[in-house]
Amino acid sequence: MAADNPPFVARHSLTSSQYQDLFSSLTQQYYRLLYISGYTVSNEERFAAYFEKSSGPSQICRHGMNSSQYQQAFDDATTKKYNLVLVNGYTDSNGDDKYVAIWEKPAGSAPSLVARHGMTTEQYQKEFNDWTGKGFRLTHVSGYAYKNSARYAAIFEKVTNSPTWSARHGLTANQYQAEFNAQTKAGFVLVLVSGYFVNGIDYYAAIFEKKASYLWVARHAMSSKTYQGEFTNNHYQGYRLKVICGYAKGNTDLYAAIWENPNMKGKDLSFIDSQIQDYMSKNSTPGLSIAITYQERLVFAKGFGYADKATSEEVHPNHLFRIASVSKSMTAIAIMKLIEQGKFSLNSKVFGSSGLLETIYGSKPYGQRVLNITVKHLLEHTSGFSNDGGDPMFMNTDLSQKDLISWVLDNRTPKNVPGTTYEYLNFGYTLLGRIIEKSSGQTYELFLRNQIFNNVSQTSKMLIGGDSIADKKPNEVTYYPSSAYNLLLRRMDAHGGWIARPMDLVCILTRTDQSNIKPDILNSNTITTMWTGSSANSGYGKGWILDSTYRGHNGAMSGTIAFLVRRNNGISYAFTVNIRPTDDSFAFKCKAVLDAIVDAVDTWPSYDLFEK
Repeated sequence: MAADNPPFVARHSLTSSQYQDLFSSLTQQYYRLLYISGYTVSNEERFAAYFEKSSGPSQICRHGMNSSQYQQAFDDATTKKYNLVLVNGYTDSNGDDKYVAIWEKPAGSAPSLVARHGMTTEQYQKEFNDWTGKGFRLTHVSGYAYKNSARYAAIFEKVTNSPTWSARHGLTANQYQAEFNAQTKAGFVLVLVSGYFVNGIDYYAAIFEKKASYLWVARHAMSSKTYQGEFTNNHYQGYRLKVICGYAKGNTDLYAAIWENPNMKGKDLSFIDSQIQDYMSKNSTPGLSIAITYQERLVFAKGFGYADKATSEEVHPNHLFRIASVSKSMTAIAIMKLIEQGKFSLNSKVFGSSGLLETIYGSKPYGQRVLNITVKHLLEHTSGFSNDGGDPMFMNTDLSQKDLISWVLDNRTPKNVPGTTYEYLNFGYTLLGRIIEKSSGQTYELFLRNQIFNNVSQTSKMLIGGDSIADKKPNEVTYYPSSAYNLLLRRMDAHGGWIARPMDLVCILTRTDQSNIKPDILNSNTITTMWTGSSANSGYGKGWILDSTYRGHNGAMSGTIAFLVRRNNGISYAFTVNIRPTDDSFAFKCKAVLDAIVDAVDTWPSYDLFEK
């Protein structure tokens, strides 16, 4: 990452031992603890923390301290001329107050500092009035419960040239939201939020400053799952976590957090949001996910809308979507890899005693046109077979994949001479999947996962999807309408069966695009061949749409549209949607929206957000 984007680690819901192990490991790797909060869930102490690999003052960090231990640690640190920069209180399973804290040793003279903990609401208000009256300002506050009443820990500093600031405490969720709205409307920035439960009610304490800042976002009362989704969405937009407060209501852990974005311009993020939201509104779209790379670096990804409307689960970049016929490009990559391995050639015959699939399928003798079909014909949709009478991959739902292939060979003859006529054919890619299995000795899914996706960072999450809603994979979205679950997705494996994240798809492109930035998994001549059109259709290569401005593939089926695009200007993108819009049934209108977005953003961040 760039100098202003050092590596970071954020974790939540850690037990004390898990946190200690993480702390020990990261500090040995020169990470610094920048924020920590403690809370108790199901009678067990938990911790949320944020570490960053960056330079800074020497630190003393402690967690799980009772009141007297904290006071002793404070006195010891003060003797060593360390200044307290964070203290967060919480209640343990016995109802006693506990503390986490960070001290830092300033390089020069330290500001005057006063710290208090265990204060009742009245005591805190008095301390606040007294110290601010003496020219100090509140730099940190933590609210927590103790014996059914609120307690506070706070730090006051005498800071010169401090921005205008304001602080509030003891706010209910509604009061906090109203205060937040009023403060931000007046130009203030939220710099700290502390959530805490007292007698079953969540309260908030906050500090606002009137200052110039990066674009920032804040959320509160998030469940663990919601927080993780919000964190993921924000991370892939260039935001960095600044504050994380965990707090508990009985056996439920909740989170309040603040992020800021030093990487993307506010106008660009607003434009992206407005364009996507407008498309979703016009097309009644439940959920949508996008990913964008620039010069093979993942620079942006975001989820929009709902992964599941019934549960109000919001889409984030780690959600898996069906990608429909974008699967064909994945199949083509696998075929080209097997050709490089010398398993067969583009001109290898598919059927007959010397063919790759021999006479495995069907019960009738093959005609000459069938015997003349090659691997190249299947890749280019020029096998001669036709969808006249219906697409066989959506017919005969009682037949297995093998029986369906036999049925087609027994009941349909190629309409055209192989190699002469282009007709888009899902069935042809189903045959390519079987060639992959026969030549590799592995199932189609395992070969792609083992030989393609596991060799490309982060794409190992790609899977063949399930047929029913009961077969949903972890982190897979729900598709709409319910008829989307009438498809036999596993039978469609090689032509439309994969589920993936958009950032998986663009990651594949970084390794199959003839760029010298990251090594490709296919050699350059192979990619050139894959991206060369046929005599029957110069606009379609071997599993890829070929255009003067891009290479890619769209996908569409009930409940899904998707698109993977590699533009000629160093930008690639992918999007997935969990409905097939009536007015955008082949995804080209959504593609136009993404084209407008990448054309409008003139500067992308220098980092690479792909998982290492």
